[in-house]
Amino acid sequence: MSEADRLLREALSRHQQGELETAAVLYDRVLAARPDHADALHLLGVLRYQQKQLADAVRLIGKALELQPGHADYLCNLSAVLRARGDAAQAESAARRALESAPDLAAACNALGGALQDQSRFEEALAAYVRATSLDHGFIEGLCNAASLALDMGDSETARGLIERLRGVAPALPLGLALEARLLESDGNEDAAAAAWRRALDGDPRDARFHCGLAALLERQRRWDEALEGYLRALALDPNFPAAINGALYMARSTCSWDHYPALAGRFLSAIEQERTGLSPFVALAEPIAPSAQLICARTWSKDKARRAGPAVHRRRARAPGPAANAGAKRPITVAYLTSEFRRHPTAYTKVGLFEHHDRTRFRVIGYCNGEDDGSEIRQRIVSALDEFVDLRGVPAAAAASRIREDRVDILIDLKGHTENALTECLALHPAPVQASWVGFPGSTGADFIDYAIVDRVVVPEDRASTFSESLIWMPDTYWAEDDRRAEPGPTPTRAECGLPDQAVVLACFNNSYKIHPDTFSFWMDLLKALPAAVLWLQDTNPGSRLKDNLRLEMTRRGVDPQRLVFCPRLPLPDYLARYRLADLFIDTLPYNAHTTAADALWAGLPVLTLPGPSMASRVAASLLHAANLGDLVAATAEEYRSRVVSLARDPDQIEALKERVRATARTSPLFDTARFTRNFESALEYMVMRSRAGLAPASKTVAQTLAAAR
Repeated sequence: MSEADRLLREALSRHQQGELETAAVLYDRVLAARPDHADALHLLGVLRYQQKQLADAVRLIGKALELQPGHADYLCNLSAVLRARGDAAQAESAARRALESAPDLAAACNALGGALQDQSRFEEALAAYVRATSLDHGFIEGLCNAASLALDMGDSETARGLIERLRGVAPALPLGLALEARLLESDGNEDAAAAAWRRALDGDPRDARFHCGLAALLERQRRWDEALEGYLRALALDPNFPAAINGALYMARSTCSWDHYPALAGRFLSAIEQERTGLSPFVALAEPIAPSAQLICARTWSKDKARRAGPAVHRRRARAPGPAANAGAKRPITVAYLTSEFRRHPTAYTKVGLFEHHDRTRFRVIGYCNGEDDGSEIRQRIVSALDEFVDLRGVPAAAAASRIREDRVDILIDLKGHTENALTECLALHPAPVQASWVGFPGSTGADFIDYAIVDRVVVPEDRASTFSESLIWMPDTYWAEDDRRAEPGPTPTRAECGLPDQAVVLACFNNSYKIHPDTFSFWMDLLKALPAAVLWLQDTNPGSRLKDNLRLEMTRRGVDPQRLVFCPRLPLPDYLARYRLADLFIDTLPYNAHTTAADALWAGLPVLTLPGPSMASRVAASLLHAANLGDLVAATAEEYRSRVVSLARDPDQIEALKERVRATARTSPLFDTARFTRNFESALEYMVMRSRAGLAPASKTVAQTLAAAR
């Protein structure tokens, strides 16, 4: 054995043991003696790839290939380096050259699959991965890649077969157990999925993905304290893991675990500014950041979702019918609403009236829903109100988009935006000639595949239009839809039955706990200090968590007796609405306002006081109040807001007069006039569709109050 070969063997041994620096020195010694040693060049290139020195890696492996142009292993590793460098097309070329040299090499098929996946050519990528596993039945990497991609594509049956094979080859492999956990979650078997995640963590407790996967499942099970701990463990292992940043921040906000909050919020904002992928625009809504930063977050998220939907060639917009198709009898506009929330959810309760009031001589109305059927009365009312209901549960994005195209939808209204279970990838495939975002996400989607956002001039004043990527449709009155047949409050309980003092001034806020920013809570504590006879009444959004204890601790820290904080449990809708009658004032959160809860309070006759901020999410309560003819309850400054609350709370007669005004005004106002809203909304739909049919690009418009809407 030559000295160079001996050094190469020692270098490879050190390399395999993870002693990269020592191995690099030994590879260099081999190359000093034999500059044309192809294996040494290749292996040193692989080492530089592991050290993330990608330019050196490409150069070294390229030199090795000059010496041995058709070496399949070299080409496979070059493909991996080119992928890491973001050059997926060249990576594909290298993988195909490897297959030309070695058509039955599983690693080459696997490399091709990776390069194709990076180009969003998912069907081709999956086929390449599957072929790799057929060439080498024990090829663990190929089985993992194929199963993971199949799960991403919603192809659970293909994934199931691959995971069963993987279990036979490597039953204790942590990544295999994690894939099994994902499959069990897709089957709805959450307990078994949690057990699989835990087995994966037993095998590799340092993989942040596994901690995050289990935490996300615990979050869905409303085990928020455990979820927060899991996300924090993931961040300790990988401080830049986007899903863990989202989850930890959202759970810290939801449980009011504010000791963690400043660091998490800072990390989140920094990552947005760096335009890192995977940061949730929904989480951004509750953060006190500029609308411009929220737009950056939404744009980055939408671009990633579009990439995941497939290559650009598959994302062509559905065409509007041309003039010939519209000649003669004018066909009704087909308007479709896309959501996962046709169930006991604010989306259903607030939109059903619109669906019922649509003019069927001018509109055909379809509902597409990828969420559960909870068997509720509101679900049945929604389905009955639609001309057609389409269940998209478990339907992959491409198939959902095909169905929408087949239904000849003229305008698709997305009611989810960037919230949980949104069908963003379906929207990215442009299944309708006009696509608009409305209500479900109070901000810009940042998506080039969403043409319009439907707003009003309170939530998005004209001088803030630049914070939206969409053209804007400004509605008259309000952009918010309400149902004038919504549920009535049930029998009013006594204050004693709800744990409230009989003589206290009750300041209520039944918003979700993630909307309670520490600064908002401090503001509330200042109100309580100014009003010794007042109590704060909040909703216990998660009775199994430390939420209540955390808020009482925060009260103590701010010098307020924690006994002055009372919690309302989660209740059936009529009982929940009845509780509003026991309060004196509804005080709002910032920067994420009361939305449905503000409408609930006004319907029940409780005055709402709000302070708008710069973002859309911070201005919705103001829109509702203006539409309810109660615009004087919208404060211009924090000092005005504080002064108004304190003044009212010190004058019971003034509070009672204001309540009487709300009871007399709100229900007869434009806010709860469903027919009026529907006619205005239909004018907006006609404008957007007619513009599309004429071949014109989207353009912002102010919708005029229709004559038919007048009382």
